[in-house]
Amino acid sequence: MILNSYIQDLIRNKVGNHLTLPSQFEILSKNIFEVTGNTLSVNTLKRLFGIQPCVKTSNTTLNIIAEYLGFKDWEQLHSVSEKGNSCISVLENVLFIKDINKGTTIEVCYEPARKLLLKVTDAAHCMVQSANGGKLNEGDILAISEIAIGHSFFVSEVEREGHKLGQYIGGIEGGVKSIKIK
Repeated sequence: MILNSYIQDLIRNKVGNHLTLPSQFEILSKNIFEVTGNTLSVNTLKRLFGIQPCVKTSNTTLNIIAEYLGFKDWEQLHSVSEKGNSCISVLENVLFIKDINKGTTIEVCYEPARKLLLKVTDAAHCMVQSANGGKLNEGDILAISEIAIGHSFFVSEVEREGHKLGQYIGGIEGGVKSIKIK
């Protein structure tokens, strides 16, 4: 079985990479173990993404994927993905930018010793108000859908002085430590 694009996108967003390189599937496998306590091999994950030949997928594997994404089981995840209805917002320790009022300031801390103050500019973007260490600068515009404690700080696009710089992934080792709405 190959996962549908909706579920693949949820996984990519959660792990914080595009899952195009073998090393990225290794990171996903480790992250799934950290979150669920269950192991899925790199080859199994590649099959689910259609990179290796497909074989029959067990219910156990599908339930592990669902648990990793914060769902009760595969049936619930599959139902949400088929209907386009999302119950993802019930996850604990996740902040969805679309749910935060424009002008709100958010403090995000992640390793190694990074602290950002972000100001929400619209339902999908924040502006860096201050950055303590790292590659982000004051004034950068960040395209962010969600910030989750314990997961990498994933920015799908960084814009600096009108130039699109690409993705940013922070906190790869250890993930986001805290999120505070100011």
